Amino acid sequence: FTNIFERKCKVEDYEKYTPGIHKKTQCFQGRKGYTIRRRYDAVCQSIAKKIPEIIPVQCPCTEDDFGCAFGFFFKNGKCIKDKDMERNEQFTPCTPGQFVFYPSNIQKFPGDICEIKDKWKERDLDICHFTYEINSISILIHQTLKYMPLQDHPELEFHDIPISLTNFGNIKNYDINLLRQCLYILNEVGIIQLCYNTRDSLNQKLEKTVVRDYTLIGLHIDPSTNNLFYYNKTTISVMSAHSGYSKIILKTEKEMSYVKIFPKIGKIALIVKGSSSNQFCVFVMSIVGKTQFSHCYDQNILVISYDSLTKIFVIYLYKKVVKISLGGAFLENKIVEHPGHILESFVENDREYLITERGVSFGDMFFSNDRIISGHFHFIDKEETPDSCTKAHCDIFCFSLTEAEYQCDCPDAMVFNSELNKCECNLSHPACYECKPNEFNCDNQKCIHLAGKCNGVEDCGDHSDETNCIMQCEINDILCDNDSKCVSYSDICDGFNNCEDGKDELYCHGI
Repeated sequence: FTNIFERKCKVEDYEKYTPGIHKKTQCFQGRKGYTIRRRYDAVCQSIAKKIPEIIPVQCPCTEDDFGCAFGFFFKNGKCIKDKDMERNEQFTPCTPGQFVFYPSNIQKFPGDICEIKDKWKERDLDICHFTYEINSISILIHQTLKYMPLQDHPELEFHDIPISLTNFGNIKNYDINLLRQCLYILNEVGIIQLCYNTRDSLNQKLEKTVVRDYTLIGLHIDPSTNNLFYYNKTTISVMSAHSGYSKIILKTEKEMSYVKIFPKIGKIALIVKGSSSNQFCVFVMSIVGKTQFSHCYDQNILVISYDSLTKIFVIYLYKKVVKISLGGAFLENKIVEHPGHILESFVENDREYLITERGVSFGDMFFSNDRIISGHFHFIDKEETPDSCTKAHCDIFCFSLTEAEYQCDCPDAMVFNSELNKCECNLSHPACYECKPNEFNCDNQKCIHLAGKCNGVEDCGDHSDETNCIMQCEINDILCDNDSKCVSYSDICDGFNNCEDGKDELYCHGI
């Protein structure tokens, strides 16, 4: 092209280029500045051979840097053990109720140079026969968690989960992410996260308060998106466990007594009191808070299930069971006598599993356990269709609307820019105008420095700067958004990205 382009290119006509579509990190195979390319608007003779070599900048590891280890295959966002492969399973013989050490089911891709930090250290710990690969039931009795594996175990019995909860106060509810091996505990303070995927995390007891709200009555973790749903009597919220950002999904004047999240089909079911004292209503809405249908009854409603094989909602009333189609049409009801007050239910192809205050029942079996506070069914999804969010590239929140559709969403006071695939400040929010880019928007429209967010000191005057903190930092430290790390005040705006997401170096010009 010597005779076509008159001007020879300069160094400024080239840019660092990182392949891929992950605009948030701009990393590929664990490095930034992977190669160089001529800018699109540069019309000149190439001098690419004379451009100095790029020194790659190492990136912190993310999920995109890992694949399944030998002997495992990828399915529905998980690394599943290949049962046809012969593998040295020295750890296989184990005793239920005890921890077991095992080789990791994930590994870095060949050639990937990403920096492995604490949260991506090789997972080497799990609970015997209590994994996402085995159907199981868990229950909470006082301050003890118990579980029962249901697969390949001729003797069905409950075993204590080997994690002490004696220091967590009055436990109201819990949930477990078996894929990431993290326990979420709801007590009188809020929600506490305790992960048990490595020996270090367990030995050092690295629990952290992810939500501070004494009014909460329930929670649900979606392992596909790692979204943490939580609610009190009037509000349903969701938090991204990756970033710590939160969003209010629903606010209602009617008091909710029960909320059930069905993330894969994009539905939320809730129970509220009706217009009269003896009327109770079920509202089913989309996971983004839009009501789709409701039904009211003259009996107290206990729990709600969804049969994913028959695609039917099953509503358990005090002395009745009602079946409703996915679209809200009435199908069937029958009079029943329940084996106690129902706390949780699971239905699969009309096969019924119940957790009551007095025990657990399924089929013709009943396992007595008095004073059960809460319980969960950890069953493998038999459907081959993966969650619609599994391959989505949303910035902060991804919500499944159906089994094939999803919606990207953002925290309160932010909007999603579909062109940039990024959450941005909502210009209709008053605080977006009043606060500087390096300041935090308080709920009362007061502006404080970003370093005041989650630093252990109430700066806003309405506690909004210390609410929904994924962890607490020392005074004047800054909380990173994506990696749950505290950066000291002296390291803010020092020219180096101490946060994985670069939050400590944002908006530093002129500061």
